[in-house]
Amino acid sequence: MMLCDDCQQRPASVQVTTLIGQEMRTEHLCAECAKERGAFQFMGNPSLMMHNLMSALLGLGGVQPTVQDGAVCSACGLSFHQFQATGRLGCAQCYEQFSELLDPVISRMQSGAWHRGKLPRRTGSRIGRERELKELREELGQLVLKESYEQAAVLRDRIRSLEAEGGQPS
Repeated sequence: MMLCDDCQQRPASVQVTTLIGQEMRTEHLCAECAKERGAFQFMGNPSLMMHNLMSALLGLGGVQPTVQDGAVCSACGLSFHQFQATGRLGCAQCYEQFSELLDPVISRMQSGAWHRGKLPRRTGSRIGRERELKELREELGQLVLKESYEQAAVLRDRIRSLEAEGGQPS
């Protein structure tokens, strides 16, 4: 049985992890000490929990960003400060308005900037092949523009083999 890190008397039943910058600190507290410290303050107000989560993900640590200070979405009027307080965007346009700060957060949360979703079993291989072909064709275009013809030839051959597998014309 682990004792509370604060009072050293009661059994620890709450783990409090604090992340400040790159440093993570974990404490084991009893319910009474945790309550005294305010570890349960977010319980009645979910927006506080979301605010703390978004602040941690944005790496703000209570500091307001300077990049988008005073930025307001032109479509819905939501300010970046309001987003920080609630953790909610006002409309689809907000993603573009605040993209400079949101892109790193989204990338960290889902291991990349684009959500691709799951593919159905029946048609998944075909869809996956189509996605790969699209990406390869775009990359091929970039290589041709850069005049990297050897690499472009390798991609061209890969595209042809994928098209042959799927029976798709170029």
